[in-house]
Parts: sequence; C-alpha cells; structure tokens
Amino acid sequence: MQLSPRAFDLSPSARRRLALLSPESGGSFSLPLRLRPLVIRDEIKRLVQRRKGIWTESVISEEDYGLRVRFRHLVRGSAAHPQGRAVSGEFDVTLLSPQACVLASRLNADEDKYGPHSLAQRAYPLGVRPFLRSDQLKRAIDDLGSTRSWDAVSVDVVGFDKETGSFRRDTKNQSLDEAMREMVEQGRQPHRVRLSFRDEEGTEQLRVALDRNAGVALFSGSALVPVAGFVAPAIERCLREDEMYAIPFAESPRSQQALRVVFQEDAFPDIDATREVCNRLRRVRGFAVNVVHANPYLQAQVVDFLCGTTVTLLVLDTSTVTLLPRSPDCSLTMRRVVAALFREIGEGLVSVAGAEASSGETALP
Repeated sequence: MQLSPRAFDLSPSARRRLALLSPESGGSFSLPLRLRPLVIRDEIKRLVQRRKGIWTESVISEEDYGLRVRFRHLVRGSAAHPQGRAVSGEFDVTLLSPQACVLASRLNADEDKYGPHSLAQRAYPLGVRPFLRSDQLKRAIDDLGSTRSWDAVSVDVVGFDKETGSFRRDTKNQSLDEAMREMVEQGRQPHRVRLSFRDEEGTEQLRVALDRNAGVALFSGSALVPVAGFVAPAIERCLREDEMYAIPFAESPRSQQALRVVFQEDAFPDIDATREVCNRLRRVRGFAVNVVHANPYLQAQVVDFLCGTTVTLLVLDTSTVTLLPRSPDCSLTMRRVVAALFREIGEGLVSVAGAEASSGETALP
C-alpha cells in the first residue's frame, strides 16, 4: 500500500469528543490527555480486533467518532506485587482520516502502559507510529505557535544520547531554539519537548508535551489545538516529505525500490562502527540481524518477524547505508530500520535508490 498526504477533516463527533476530554472542558481532570497517532493500513476496528489479545479481557464498542476500548489486564507477580495484579481502564480510538487515527486517554501511568501504550507498540504492521526528524519536529512546533501568534517556551526537554543509548531530561525555561541548539551541542536528539505557549500579553494558552512520534500530552488548553495544529500537519509532513512513505507495493522484491541513507561524513570510520550498526538494530522489537560480511564492507540481513519480510543492509563507505528489499512489500520494514538508525546512530538524508538497485549489490555505485 502506498501512503500519500490526505486532508485531515475531523468529523463533528470527533471534535466534540476531543473537546470533552480537554482540560479546558471544566471536568475534574488531574491527569494529562495523552494522544498517540497511528498511520493505519487497514480499518481501525480490524486493527484493534486483531490486537485485542494483548489484554486479558476487552470490550470494543463502535462510536460515531471511532472506537471505545475497555480493557482489563492481569499482570504477572513481581517483588512489589507477588500475587500479581489487575490493571483496567478505557480509551478512545478517534479517526482523523482514512489513513490516520489517534489513541486518546486520560489514564494514570500504569493504566496507560497496559492500555493505549501497549496497543500503539503492538499495532505494527497494521498501524505505524509516525517518526519526525529533528528538523520536522522543530518546524511542526514552530508552525503550531506561529499560526496563533504564540511564543513557545521550553520548560522540559528529553533528549536521546546516541553514545549512551539512553534518554536525558533537562528542566530549564528557555526558548525552543535554545533548547534545540543545546541538544545539538551535546550530541543528543530531541525526543520530547514540554512547552508553554503564551500569547502576546504573556498569558499561557496551552501547556503541552510534543514528541517525535507526533504524540501529545496535554496539560492545559483545548485538545483540538494540538490535533489540528501539530498532529495532523506532522503526519502530512511525514507522508509528503519522507521518501520512505513513497515506496509503492511490489509483488517482487526485484521490482521494489531500495533506500539510500546518507549520514554525516565518517559516521562509520571503521569495522567496529559498522558492527555497531547491527548491534543497535538488534535492540528493535521483532528484528533479527545476521551479518554476512563484515570486512571490508558490511552486508547484513535484517529479518522483521512482525512483517515476515527481509531487507539487506549494506555499508560500503563511511557515510552511506543502503537497504535492498528481499521480500515483497518491504516498505514498513525499511521505514523501521531507518527510524532506528536515526534514533541510534544519527539523522541523515533518505533517497529512493530505484528499482534497478534491488536486483543485486552490483547495481549499486
């Protein structure tokens, strides 16, 4: 299936439901409204039905805005709870367009982990979380504020450290530009930014956390603002700008396009660095990585057990990774490989290498 930009036109019922869940609605809410978008390849009801096994019990009801999911999950015993425990809650699956939905909930951290978070993690390959490069995340946040003449003040930033492979959190009131600049200087990539949007008089209009998966945690303000001003444009930007989303379905891997990712110069200066690429990819759920050649160049097979597809990964120089499809419709797997490389190694430029590159390694320059 080839994904393409499509207008997001929220139905009146979806608008009413999101407005009802918003902190500004006047309800007695002490928890943030969490919104997790998914780019979907099938009907949302079929997606949820096929993934309901992640819960011990579930009730899925159709609503005019999408679906409502009630779940109960029995968690195995642990040191804190030797006899195990039950976690239950409910959340919405709101349709944004034929190609996208958002999981909306007001749950505590434990309920969220075993409810909508678990569904978002397990939705692949029927549903895929968007992935924004650092520049796309920055532009999406800038657009959200500029269209309303609001200034964004960063109050909390979580960045991914490529060297340690861990997240680090900074709490300091500063402009978004300053926060992003610090990230670059420290060799980190922004993952989530908590912001206070203020009008020209300095009055806070929106307090929200936005992340590179186009996710939202809303603390104050209307949910319609980040959905229409951040989530929908971010997904459209991914579908429009990223070459990964333009790869069409192909019955044969030989006729499917390959991807070429160019990183900064000398990203892979030696054999140890290329081996580390495989080690980082092995961290991805559902991936198995088998090294075919490691010297003088890297050739590895990446098997995606969740999709049943295989991709050949090549590193032939110090800055370029090439992905060659070895199964029909490898587009989702290649997208996951690139997202993992961006997160673990650093960000680069993606281009479609062309169907002719898929017929064998010798077709590559």
